[in-house]
Amino acid sequence: MKWLADGAWLGHAGILLLIAAVLTSRDLHRSVLFGLAAMFGVATSIFVIDRPSYALLFSLLVVVMLLRFAVRALSRAGVRFTEEEAKLRDGPFIGVDPVMVRRLIDEGHWLDAQRGDVLVAEAQAAPCLFFLASGTAEVRHANAVVGHCTSGDLIGEASVLNGGSATATVRLLTPARLWFVPAERLRAFLVADGKLRAVLQDRFAEALRTKLASANARAAQTV
Repeated sequence: MKWLADGAWLGHAGILLLIAAVLTSRDLHRSVLFGLAAMFGVATSIFVIDRPSYALLFSLLVVVMLLRFAVRALSRAGVRFTEEEAKLRDGPFIGVDPVMVRRLIDEGHWLDAQRGDVLVAEAQAAPCLFFLASGTAEVRHANAVVGHCTSGDLIGEASVLNGGSATATVRLLTPARLWFVPAERLRAFLVADGKLRAVLQDRFAEALRTKLASANARAAQTV
């Protein structure tokens, strides 16, 4: 076909990539698609000289991309974390947009908890999402120890988003330093930020898989 022979397909492909970039919900995918669209646009402006409108369209696209990246870079450059907040950023939320992490941390509070404190009770809704910055806790199901939580672990992630009942009791074995956000506050906060909710769901699922693997390994050792 003529549009294939004269190189116009480059412009058509670029437009399709641009539409896909607008429709996608993930920042990484959007950036990649925008970049590919811009590359096709540059190729169109070079090889399809009788279509100046393509060159103009994709030149504007490149400018918009650069401005967008500049704004994101400036917003991230202004984000600061304390030493203990960095444990959250570099632990369960590593790789998450720092601006998102900053907003989430600001929804919660830090506290010093004592040995014997119960953070989550079996068959009850988790009152908060906890992050164990330091200390150790035991996990009990049906009065049997099924696991332990140590520094860097999340606690309550299994049910905090859906309000369901916890499947185990988590009790501190040592004094501990905790960050926590009440479950209702977290859910209300995430109603307005579906993107962050999706990120947290992925991270919580990953944390649960890690705990399950640890519990299975512990059970295998006791057999």
